[in-house]
Amino acid sequence: MWWGLGTLALDLVAVLVVTSLLRSRMPYGVWRRLHWLSYATWPLAFLHALGSGSGAGTWWLRGVALGCFVTVAVAAGYRLAGLDAEPSTGPRVRVSPPGPGGPGTPEPASAASPGWPRRPAG
Repeated sequence: MWWGLGTLALDLVAVLVVTSLLRSRMPYGVWRRLHWLSYATWPLAFLHALGSGSGAGTWWLRGVALGCFVTVAVAAGYRLAGLDAEPSTGPRVRVSPPGPGGPGTPEPASAASPGWPRRPAG
């Protein structure tokens, strides 16, 4: 069972890597939904580490695992509480690629701009 969890976690990571490489060729919504799988990857890999291998029951692995678990729990709580939101300091601006306007011409960017990161609502 433990090896299966590790295999599944690795398969999910492969999906995330491939879809990241193909992001420009797929609709943003599809890419975003697939990337929600990253939240399942860590627990699967974590359980795999706890259950397999010769060091699975050792004190040092349990200590490292506890440290990782606490770190991820604090980070998840921080994000879910909305404490990671950046304060608004004015309109966002991105630098355009070289083109008719010249290299590095600033242009306003919005959440609807292609390639601009979007945060989930809520």
